Amino acid sequence: MRKFYDYYRMDYEKFEKLADLLKSRIKKTKTYFRSPIPVAERLSVCLRYLITGVSFKSLAFSYRMGFSTVRSIVHETCQAIFTVLRSTTLPKSTSQQWQSIATDFEKIWNFPNCIGAMDGKHFKIRAPNNSGSLYNNYKKFFSVVLLAVVDAKYKFVIVDVGAYGRNSDGGILQSSKFGTKLRNGSLCIPPVKTLPHTIQKLPHVFVADEAFPLTENIMRPYPSHLLNDEKKKNIQLSLK
Repeated sequence: MRKFYDYYRMDYEKFEKLADLLKSRIKKTKTYFRSPIPVAERLSVCLRYLITGVSFKSLAFSYRMGFSTVRSIVHETCQAIFTVLRSTTLPKSTSQQWQSIATDFEKIWNFPNCIGAMDGKHFKIRAPNNSGSLYNNYKKFFSVVLLAVVDAKYKFVIVDVGAYGRNSDGGILQSSKFGTKLRNGSLCIPPVKTLPHTIQKLPHVFVADEAFPLTENIMRPYPSHLLNDEKKKNIQLSLK
């Protein structure tokens, strides 16, 4: 069982349950010409691709399948996984959910009024044909960007994937559905709350790095390039 977990990053019972959930979407009909690839094997191919990131060609050799077959299996199975699990793994945000996350951040990280940690991640790709510099990022490789918010236990709460690599994290946030809802106040973020042991009321915030803007609901560090000795001294005095 340990070897099974190391290979698929999940135990056998979860693998079987996931295969059963996906059965109606990825099972193929048997014909007179050939028998279809079983659901479990299709899921196996997809999981190995997601776990290892190896090329479709390498997977084709490992599973003795055609290159185009492996590519089709990975695309179809990923879409099925997203469709089936989206409502349970990434449910619509509610005020109660944000309050629960804020409680965890305060207990685990001693950070009150925090409802998530936000950042962007570049995933290296081969540039699509005729894409110009759209996917060329500041790190000098081609990528798509995953913008995500996680809770105090490192679990994804909000995910936006597919932005061009050339865009900044702040720009991606600005144009994303998450950013739009954050600006128009439709994320059901709880109202301002008094900080522990004080009478100061402050809004709930997402914590982020310097690539993001400082807004009512986004907390970011003070830009390091703007700090001088006098400002550093004032910050240190304010923290005492």
